[in-house]
Amino acid sequence: MQIMLPKEKSEALGVPESFEFYKNRKMNLPRIQYITHPEEDFSNLTWLEKLAGSGISWVQLRIKEDDLGEFHPTLHYKATFIEIADLLREKTTELGMILTINDHPDVARLTNADGIHLGMEDEMEDSETNGFSIYGGTAHDLAEMKKHPIEKLNYFGVGPFRKTKTKKKIKSVLGAKGYSQLFLEMKDQKISKPIFAIGGIEEKDIPDIMKTGVYGIALSSLIHKSNFDSQLIQNIVQKVNDHARSI
Repeated sequence: MQIMLPKEKSEALGVPESFEFYKNRKMNLPRIQYITHPEEDFSNLTWLEKLAGSGISWVQLRIKEDDLGEFHPTLHYKATFIEIADLLREKTTELGMILTINDHPDVARLTNADGIHLGMEDEMEDSETNGFSIYGGTAHDLAEMKKHPIEKLNYFGVGPFRKTKTKKKIKSVLGAKGYSQLFLEMKDQKISKPIFAIGGIEEKDIPDIMKTGVYGIALSSLIHKSNFDSQLIQNIVQKVNDHARSI
């Protein structure tokens, strides 16, 4: 895997009101978020324009230190991350897109990103995570959800739906049945947070995933490997829209 570095700095869908977990919650999160790929080209941001033009308005910047170090061992990780985040903040602002930062609240704050997404291994003080419009967390099951400060989070990214190459440490796949079971457990314990399915999702999976009751999906490889094909992205947006509204 390789991360391309910059050469220079240069319809949020409505909440499904019929779904009891989300009733009376003032949510305005788009239902699809694009997570940057380990081989993303940050020297040419036309892919952001393709996303925005085809209906995806939320990007999560995810760059792991191992990915950067493997192919660019002489670059300083945090400095490079900040430079890329600055670049994406400028472009996403121009396009009217949401930008969230994976793992690094300090970078999110420094670059004026809209929010953060933290994994299970990211232990942060309240002072580091306060003040963001969006705060998401990664989990595999209800037990892991409870390890996050649930009351502060806007959503959970739960997966993997199936095996994915964008993460090196893979837990057991959930499949559609796994999400359905999770919602039963959440309902039993009166936990009502929006869930984004993530991990190896293909276009054909979207109807069955959305029917489980997830709020939305997070995608990376599906869109990246298509070279941000506009028709594919529009198809994805339409399927998420159609099945979310039918919950």
